[in-house]
Amino acid sequence: MHLNNKEIENNKLNEQIDILSDSSVNLIKEKEKMERKVYELSQIKNKNSNKMDKLQEDNEQLSKICVNQDLAIANLEKEKLELIMKNEDMKKEIKSLHIKLKTKDDKINSFKNQSNEGHKDVERLKVYYKT
Repeated sequence: MHLNNKEIENNKLNEQIDILSDSSVNLIKEKEKMERKVYELSQIKNKNSNKMDKLQEDNEQLSKICVNQDLAIANLEKEKLELIMKNEDMKKEIKSLHIKLKTKDDKINSFKNQSNEGHKDVERLKVYYKT
């Protein structure tokens, strides 16, 4: 009987070994599956990291472009104000020249009128002295 008990105990231990062996195989498969998943996730992380680096570079370049455009806009605004002031000055100068031109035209017209009056006086004098 003692031998039979040992056999039973041995059979139970063998069953436990089989169960543990199956469990070990399952755990190894699960470990391999998880390692593949970790590798895949690592690859995704690396791709995303590369994308992030590229996006950061693009962002820095776009920021520089924005700064340059802001400077260009500020310079254009300054130039615009200078041109507006120059235009106003030119308008004043044109107005002044129109006034001077009108004054000269008025003087010319006055001289023409005086000249015409002088010619009329000469003609009158000619007629007067002829008679």
